[in-house]
Amino acid sequence: MDDKGYEVCVDLLDEVVRFQVAEAIEDEKLGKKFNVFSIQNVETDEVRVCRLICELLNPHGSHGQGATFLKSFLRTVIHLDTERFSEGELLDALIKREMRTDVSRRIDFTIWIGNRLFPFEVKIYADDQPSQCFDYYNFITGIDPDAVVYYLTLDGHEPSEDSRKDLTEEQYRCVSFSQEILEWIEDCISSRSIEQKYNIREVLIQFRNSIMKITGLGGRESTLEIAKKISRSMDSFSAAVSIANSLNTVKIDKMREVFAAIGDHYREMGYECIPQYSKEVEEYYRKNKYTWPGMAFIVPVKESGLQGRLALRFEIMNKLYFGVTPWSNGDDWRKGKTDEGESYTSRYLTPIKNVNISKNWYWWATLNDEIDYHLCNDAYMKLYDNDGLEQYLQGVFALADLAVKSIFDTV
Repeated sequence: MDDKGYEVCVDLLDEVVRFQVAEAIEDEKLGKKFNVFSIQNVETDEVRVCRLICELLNPHGSHGQGATFLKSFLRTVIHLDTERFSEGELLDALIKREMRTDVSRRIDFTIWIGNRLFPFEVKIYADDQPSQCFDYYNFITGIDPDAVVYYLTLDGHEPSEDSRKDLTEEQYRCVSFSQEILEWIEDCISSRSIEQKYNIREVLIQFRNSIMKITGLGGRESTLEIAKKISRSMDSFSAAVSIANSLNTVKIDKMREVFAAIGDHYREMGYECIPQYSKEVEEYYRKNKYTWPGMAFIVPVKESGLQGRLALRFEIMNKLYFGVTPWSNGDDWRKGKTDEGESYTSRYLTPIKNVNISKNWYWWATLNDEIDYHLCNDAYMKLYDNDGLEQYLQGVFALADLAVKSIFDTV
């Protein structure tokens, strides 16, 4: 990039920053930040989000718009020609929430139109379960041989290998809140049938704004205004491309900085560090799936029989979490989980709240429920402020140190 290109990039960034600051002040004055979905944390609750989607899809739902929203969903999310179904078939469509499978699983929601089934598994922040998509596919194709599993996430990433097993790309479809669902909601908002239905329209607008928030897309008006600034000249567009091409590098550097700070903190306490994040961080922002970058520390254990067999581990899926895992002389950290280690760690968990148990971990817990490294949401952006990063790291250490003091020997 020459000096002129660099100056255009700086000028464009400065202009966008000034615009966003002014817009934030104006939004606060006009009450645009008031959003019932955000206040009630509905936007991150998979059960309640699915309930709202199903109510909108239901031709006999309380919205009173018949199959209008369902038709739009079929067109924008599933990419079907709605003409293949008669009006009667659409009005008779059945929308089922938490449909039970033959292995006692529950599919988040399923659309039934005649003999066609469209099953949706929704993941906002929850992890995949072993064989989940694989089991759903085998169950649903026993009813509709042409069915595929729709895997709906915030950003459209793939299900884990453990979830999909041997499924091919033709047997599941990845869809996202940030693209397909937003397009659907925008289509519903613009429907002429609800122009005068102010209650419905306002709910849809707030739902759209909440999704834009949790997917890191910002406000609709600001997105359009920034797009205008980028498209006003060849130089502006070229600068925007250069900035976009630099973003992955910036995000990779920030994740490395967080891991480096964690490493420094525990190395200063005398613990052996086993970093496992270099390649995984590089791939995290270059592939459309999670790579689980992480690092582990071999910490002295209170019971000598478990010395060298337990590790304190930090890892990132979309959020940073930590916990206790098995360890065995550098072998695959996911192997070697024992009942002895399980009973030991469970005795010292009192200070740690919201603990989760999984196949490869004795336990794990998130270290911040707001910052999303994959979506780079508003909370994540605070990591680029020195005070914001320091505050985040102090919160990480405060909770993780509780585990170290209670489970491991820190004397």
